[in-house]
Amino acid sequence: MTINSDGSINTNLYSDGEIISSASPLPISDIQYTTAIENNAMGLAQYIGEALPGLVKGTSGWRIKKLVYDGNFVTDIQWAGSTASFNKIWNDRASYFYS
Repeated sequence: MTINSDGSINTNLYSDGEIISSASPLPISDIQYTTAIENNAMGLAQYIGEALPGLVKGTSGWRIKKLVYDGNFVTDIQWAGSTASFNKIWNDRASYFYS
């Protein structure tokens, strides 16, 4: 970030060490993930996991979210370990702390 003599501010955003600009835009990913879903007793999705295709459910590399309901309506989406990082194991989904 730099401050110009007129008081305006210049900022640069970086991705992989390069400045993001119209000549070098922020990369957009269209990766299709493997999705695993566990339903609750009412048949509503409770846990949703995503991982790169081919990753087995007992291996680290999943991101897992838990849906919280009020009746049939989702009121909150919480992440395992309070993060959307791909570092969880799907088979351990019930043992994680969600927020």
